[in-house]
Amino acid sequence: MTKEKLINAVKDIPLVAEKDKWVFTLDSEEGSLFYAPSTISSNSQLHQVTDEYAVYLNDQLVPQGVVVEYYKANFLTHHKIFEEISNKLFKSFNDEIVVVDPKPSNEEATIFQALFEKNLIKEAGRNMVSA
Repeated sequence: MTKEKLINAVKDIPLVAEKDKWVFTLDSEEGSLFYAPSTISSNSQLHQVTDEYAVYLNDQLVPQGVVVEYYKANFLTHHKIFEEISNKLFKSFNDEIVVVDPKPSNEEATIFQALFEKNLIKEAGRNMVSA
């Protein structure tokens, strides 16, 4: 896959996430943050975008979800802007699984969602690993 195709797929995340009602799922045991629908299509393949995150894409290069490995230990240390709101959304990083739905009634979650999606796109264009 070319770098351009992967960047274009990442740019589609906000539209696909809204249409498919993606949620944030923090798995404290794994240390990963997932941004995806409740189930990810079985025909999806994981593509590393940057050192911090990867995107699941189906055969048509439509995003099916995002995973940020080492969310608390790595991502938050490099992206301080997320730390305060993340601590509010995921009140306890000690809970095994925390799910946050960025619906309009949850203002903090919608702010987090907008910042997160913008960051994914910006980082893809700037720091993409070899595709």
